[in-house]
Amino acid sequence: MTEAAPRRRQRVVAVGRLPPPLDGTARVSEVMVAVLAEAGLLTEAINIGPPDDAGGRNARLRRLGRALRACWRLGVLRRRGADTLYMPCDIGLAVGLNVLVAAAARLLGYRVWLHHHNFSYISRWQAGMAALVALSPRRTRHIVLCAGMGAELGVRYGWVWRWRKAAPVLLPNAFMVPAAAGATRPAGPLVIGHLANLSVAKGTVRFVALFRRLRLRGVDVIARVAGPVGDAATRQALEAAALEFPGSFRWGGPLKGAAKRAFYDAIDVFVLPSTSANEAQPLVLLEALARGAAIVAIDRGCIGCDHGEAPGAIFPDHRFDDDAERYLATLPVTMEARDRSAAAALAHLRRLNADALERLRLLIDEMGDA
Repeated sequence: MTEAAPRRRQRVVAVGRLPPPLDGTARVSEVMVAVLAEAGLLTEAINIGPPDDAGGRNARLRRLGRALRACWRLGVLRRRGADTLYMPCDIGLAVGLNVLVAAAARLLGYRVWLHHHNFSYISRWQAGMAALVALSPRRTRHIVLCAGMGAELGVRYGWVWRWRKAAPVLLPNAFMVPAAAGATRPAGPLVIGHLANLSVAKGTVRFVALFRRLRLRGVDVIARVAGPVGDAATRQALEAAALEFPGSFRWGGPLKGAAKRAFYDAIDVFVLPSTSANEAQPLVLLEALARGAAIVAIDRGCIGCDHGEAPGAIFPDHRFDDDAERYLATLPVTMEARDRSAAAALAHLRRLNADALERLRLLIDEMGDA
């Protein structure tokens, strides 16, 4: 996957939320663990994520137990030569587990690299993240997804960020997604797609409403939706659309592997009207571009910074519904237009991927240096 640095001694302990269950953060963490292992740097990977067979208070207690065990393992591995902690940052109350592990690493003399995947504690100051910055070692490296994320972290946590001499290191998620052109689609109806953990926050209900408005104004459009459903309002909207437009609204469950690639291959435009406070750098947008689909999304997290030059359009939240409808209603769907859009999507993704791979190489080099 990567052109990693030459193999060095094993010195890195990775502590974080690893699958199962699988979500965006766990997926990136799993890949980073594999990269560290491939580079010869990984000593051990320790999962402090939620158990998949427990809920409520029991799950929180078991996560705390996992974090305490991680602290103990840091002490054991420090005596065996480990000196670097890699840890993705969690959200909500789980940031407290990050604080516990980072504080233990500081006491044990570890260098620390924190990996950020979330904008909820950047858009709004949170005590847990302030404590994590404060209790991590001086000059902790903070891996961020885009330049704006690093700058906003520094502003949001101000004096404590400067006091700890925290340093942002840029690593976009595009290193995980190489370009791989999908099948050429012939002329025909516009096909829009939406794949996510389907919910109101992820914009699924707004996607359904957008599709309905396009059909009612006479646009020949097909909608494809996939993913697990997370709330009653979303399920109701999907069921209603499937009944109202049985020939043009296609709703399926979670997709993986070849089925997921086929989903992207079948669409012209991937639509993500997400308003989630956690939204940072959605992998689904990169995956859609990698198969030649254009993207239409709300400008949240790193989306505008990343994809301002991608085929498609990025709109602010308050203008999305009207502007996205207008944009899609006038989008040409000839074979020539589709070929041009697909070529632009692949070129954009290749640029992102090449830049991210080079940044990953530099990050691994720095992490491996004494």
